[in-house]
Amino acid sequence: MPPSVRQLRADEALAYREMRLRALAGAPTAFGTTLAEALQRSSEWWEARAVAYAAGDVSVLFVADGPGGLCGMAGGLQTSDHEADVFSMWVDPSARGSGVAEELLRAVEAWSVAQGALTLHLWVTEGNQSAIRLYERYGFTFTGVSQPHPSQPLRELQMRRVRNDASGSPAG
Repeated sequence: MPPSVRQLRADEALAYREMRLRALAGAPTAFGTTLAEALQRSSEWWEARAVAYAAGDVSVLFVADGPGGLCGMAGGLQTSDHEADVFSMWVDPSARGSGVAEELLRAVEAWSVAQGALTLHLWVTEGNQSAIRLYERYGFTFTGVSQPHPSQPLRELQMRRVRNDASGSPAG
């Protein structure tokens, strides 16, 4: 049975920290934060982040919850009245191919629509072909904008998905 997707709860700081550390260790080029930086963060930092994500006001974190615990995540951040970003997308290798990545994206998109967003943006590390294929299947396209990766000698490429109506269909 595939993991279920839900919003992170305020009392899950430790589980969130453990999953985030696994993600940073296993996919260091996918995140702007390094494992060393994350290991230096206090328990209060993790607790405050879990509380903020659980509130879901300006940012939110959805998690995939499987038999062994949290095994995936995707965040949403409202960046303007009509735009939001997807961030911290990661699925544990044990849960890949189960459809959970698409479920995480759907959860972030539903949250962003409730916030009034019509456009979702994200940054993907150049060369991360599996992530690029996932985002393209989901309707994201490249914007032509790139930037230096915050913690690696690579570039990040911006992608976006524009909604054209309430059905969630991407614009032409």
